[in-house]
Amino acid sequence: MAKKSKIQSWAEKCADSNGTMMMLPDGLHDESDKFQKESDAYLELAREFDKKTAEFEVFAKNFWHKIRLELEKKGVKEIFAKNIGFNEQAKKDSVKVINLTSGPMQMR
Repeated sequence: MAKKSKIQSWAEKCADSNGTMMMLPDGLHDESDKFQKESDAYLELAREFDKKTAEFEVFAKNFWHKIRLELEKKGVKEIFAKNIGFNEQAKKDSVKVINLTSGPMQMR
């Protein structure tokens, strides 16, 4: 018996799949190759973004921790129980003002 080609083997798997797999229509092979290339590029960017996000989260946590330590030295009570973040309006004026709140974390 002659050895089946990979295409024949997959065509049989698709036929036996009860409709859960199909061979890609012939006219879409080039478009499929382009899609896969774009998908791979997108996933690489997503991985880079995930890494940058993790690195930023570590940086931000350390940054806000340093600020809390400094404020604790200055006598701010319960600073580790407070949420802190930059005042957005002051940022627009290029002034660095920190909000101390009991609400949701700002950390921006």
